[in-house]
Amino acid sequence: MPQVNSNLMNVFMATALAALVVFILIVGQNILIPLVIALLVAYFIIAIADGIASVRFLTIPIFKPFAMLASILIVFGALYLLGNVVIENANVVASQAPAYQASLDLRIQEIYTYLGLDDAPTVSEFIATVTDDPLNNADIGSIAQRILGGLTGFAGNVFAIFIYTVFMIFERGTLHSKISAVARDKFQMAFIEDTLESINRNVRRYLAVKSLASSMVAALSYFIMVAIGIDFALFWGVLTFLLNFIPYIGSVIAVAFPITLTLVQPGFDQPVATFLLTLVALISAQQMVGTFIEPRVMGRSLNLSPLAILLSLAFWWAVWGVIGMFISIPIMVIFLIIFSQFESTRPLAVILSQRGEIATIHRKK
Repeated sequence: MPQVNSNLMNVFMATALAALVVFILIVGQNILIPLVIALLVAYFIIAIADGIASVRFLTIPIFKPFAMLASILIVFGALYLLGNVVIENANVVASQAPAYQASLDLRIQEIYTYLGLDDAPTVSEFIATVTDDPLNNADIGSIAQRILGGLTGFAGNVFAIFIYTVFMIFERGTLHSKISAVARDKFQMAFIEDTLESINRNVRRYLAVKSLASSMVAALSYFIMVAIGIDFALFWGVLTFLLNFIPYIGSVIAVAFPITLTLVQPGFDQPVATFLLTLVALISAQQMVGTFIEPRVMGRSLNLSPLAILLSLAFWWAVWGVIGMFISIPIMVIFLIIFSQFESTRPLAVILSQRGEIATIHRKK
């Protein structure tokens, strides 16, 4: 009986702790989201800095502080350019939304006429029905403006992300001494350092390979859209790059935006044929990189269950929205490695893994 009560108490405590963690994640998201993004940015910066430092100029290695400074400028410069492309083009899309909406109303009317139906609803009427907005505010332009407002609001966190990132990079130099002070002996110290190194290695690999694959998909998609003549090809290309960091769902959304535009963009004489051509071309680009190139580079090294990935996406979407979906895979990698190190949490690592094969970092005796 005491054993049963002990087990029930453990379940209760675990449930209460999980609820508390979710509560903190939701309530503290304004602080935690920039912090987590800064951690991922720091991974990029350190990886690029290590690459720069390994280059030799006339047999003389590049001074590490200079490499780190150059890496910070490269990463935040790239983020600044990407942000500018998204925000500036989102403004233009919002301004041209009425023309797209008029074209979409025409397409809906054509479909209803073809099917022999009357009273085709307009886009405004449909949006008003779904969202319960007043009819004068229910249009594509107002929705685009709201999305743009969200992007602009998120851009306000860039300074906080920059500060967090810089301090994380400086703290990295003191990590060894802190671990030495906390560890009971040299064996525990080696264990902690090996675990952290395994986490760093897997997260860096994921970010590097995913960045390369997303860049390839975005470049191919951009050239396809330019060749077809789709408006805002650069904007959709940047969104394709970003959305491909979201497993499964992101690639679908990345294709859905530009192919839908082909149906409403003025100037296409045969919008249905253009729609089908764009659909086949963009899906082919996604499949070529996702099926043939990315697996050969990344392999199955992350060892994550597809079901666990989908559940992680759903959880982080519910907690932190789109940003949560972007960071769901690095978080799963970290959890998988940590859970695999302890007997009490090893079953959780097996559940998260793809094949149930968990590599454990053993302590030296």
